[in-house]
Amino acid sequence: MAMAEKFDSLEEHLEKFVENIRQLGIIVSDFQPSSQAGLNQKLNFMVTGLQDIDKCRQQLHDISVPLEVFEYIDQGRNPQLYTKECLERALAKNEQVKGKIDTMKDAADGDRFLTSMGTFYVVQIVISTFACRRSTEEMLQGCI
Repeated sequence: MAMAEKFDSLEEHLEKFVENIRQLGIIVSDFQPSSQAGLNQKLNFMVTGLQDIDKCRQQLHDISVPLEVFEYIDQGRNPQLYTKECLERALAKNEQVKGKIDTMKDAADGDRFLTSMGTFYVVQIVISTFACRRSTEEMLQGCI
């Protein structure tokens, strides 16, 4: 059974259970001896409903819910806001890490640039030194 089907099954059993409890409340609030059979039937449905919910629970034992979700529910907030805020925090962290990676790439490119510039200057110095030495030798030959 796929995970979505397991959740759908649990949701269906919970809805039936809640409806049964609602009907049980109506019977109890206006109880009359003639409604005893209906009350007993609803109580049996309630027991069966709890057993069905327990079976669904066993199928979903590997699901963990962050405690923060329950805090959202306790505060009267929509638990889907928790998911939204987690995604927003993850996106912000992703942008931050991407910025660091880009900075590191730029630094690496800068190092390559400086290395190539250093090589350029070394070549310029060698050429200048060779040119100076050659012109010095030519000047000395002209004097001799």
